[in-house]
Amino acid sequence: MKNKIYISCASDVVPYLRKYQKARNEHFFLIGVDGQHYLKFIKTVAIGTVNSCFVYPREIFYHLIKKDCAAFIIGHNHPSGNLSPSDSDIETAKEIFLKAKFMGIPMLDSIIVSKNGYLSFMEHDLMKDFEDKEKSQNKSLKIAD
Repeated sequence: MKNKIYISCASDVVPYLRKYQKARNEHFFLIGVDGQHYLKFIKTVAIGTVNSCFVYPREIFYHLIKKDCAAFIIGHNHPSGNLSPSDSDIETAKEIFLKAKFMGIPMLDSIIVSKNGYLSFMEHDLMKDFEDKEKSQNKSLKIAD
């Protein structure tokens, strides 16, 4: 990206996610940042149906390592407009958070966007218990609206 965009919180990146807010199907996206939290990329990692999407953690870490990212944010859209995270959304974010900790690439947030705005897991304290959960398994993960 030509102009450096500093990402300190979810609201800094939401303006760049408009295409996902209007999408008909669920899209899982990845936001990579450098060591000073300047935006390196925003990339669609998976596209699903109107109410679910499968994402493989290896796809996330492939892009992060390839682009030398120091940290990242994950996110997806809810075509229905509902911003409430499903159980699958929370479980997926937790699994990726734990894998990221193991890989040494911190996950800063998980964002849900829709035509009605956005929801940040960090801003709503939804990530506070992620480290206390049981051991993560290597499997595909599902997000759902």
